[in-house]
Amino acid sequence: MRNGTQQRLFNSVFFRIALTMLISSSGSAGFTQDVSAPPKGVDPFSEKCRSVIDVPITQRDSLPTIDEYGKVRRRLVDQAAAEAIEQVVGMAIASDREVKMALHNEVTDSQYSEKMSGGSEGLVRTKVVKEEVLSQAEGRFLSMAFIFSVCIPKKPTKPAVRITATPEAFFDPLSGDPKVWYWQSRTGEFEFYDNAGFHPGTGELLKPVSREVINVWRLEEAKRKAAAEDRARQQTEMQEQGRKQAQLADRCDELAANPYDKQLPRGVVGVEFLILKLNATDAITACRGAVAKTPGEGRFYYQLGRALQARKGGTKEALQLFTKAIELGHVAAYDNLGHLMSGQKAQSMFE
Repeated sequence: MRNGTQQRLFNSVFFRIALTMLISSSGSAGFTQDVSAPPKGVDPFSEKCRSVIDVPITQRDSLPTIDEYGKVRRRLVDQAAAEAIEQVVGMAIASDREVKMALHNEVTDSQYSEKMSGGSEGLVRTKVVKEEVLSQAEGRFLSMAFIFSVCIPKKPTKPAVRITATPEAFFDPLSGDPKVWYWQSRTGEFEFYDNAGFHPGTGELLKPVSREVINVWRLEEAKRKAAAEDRARQQTEMQEQGRKQAQLADRCDELAANPYDKQLPRGVVGVEFLILKLNATDAITACRGAVAKTPGEGRFYYQLGRALQARKGGTKEALQLFTKAIELGHVAAYDNLGHLMSGQKAQSMFE
């Protein structure tokens, strides 16, 4: 039922009149730019061209239903624009590397039917000269005839210089034309330049900015800024953690280090066992923290065991700590471990 309604609508006089009025009134129907009557004054399009080549193109494509009219139309415009550029590249500027790359960028980067400027380079203007629906034996088709004005851009008069700071203005406030060119690395980083030309490091063609490019750049910059802030925060946390770790280590050495320990770091004096007994509680707290922050350092296991040995009821845990210190290569723990295991009450020279 629906297909029958669509067929009657396609064949109706009213539909054909409405379609003709739509084409003749707008030329582009919202998808292309009609430049048959350019604005008065300086034309930015012509200003950047050393010549303009008009290329007539006719395209047609199957049109199964009315619902697909816009989709088919966009496809025809894109195909025709790409064909026009390829014709110009092939017949007129095959030996001009700069212009050839610029026009190829127009094919690669643009969807002509969705950009009034004609593409990322702004090098193509489109005029629809005829648009009609054809009903033939093999089916229904949309036929479109175009004239594409392809700009052969002027070569830059001075080398492009990189803009190291964020540009104050990306576009001319009067014409809307881009004032900045860009290059994007494989990792997504942008570089901006003050003129057309080629990248000094890679030799790639610099491209003029567009609103879409600026939006992508701003999004990438926001991501990079957030990542940098996150790295800075992590670094600050690590530094703070290292500071606290150093404080705990210093405090453990100050309160529980053995003055006769041959493996003490330079500058650590140590305390006699009788003095350690007076500060055993504080020494245990500091050395537990040092063990937790630096679990691979045998000295702190030894000094924690020594502090527990100095306090009543800490012998069992002290034995385990001395054993661990020995496993980690701290030699002084052998004497304390032997003293506890032998049950001797006399103080060792390493106490």
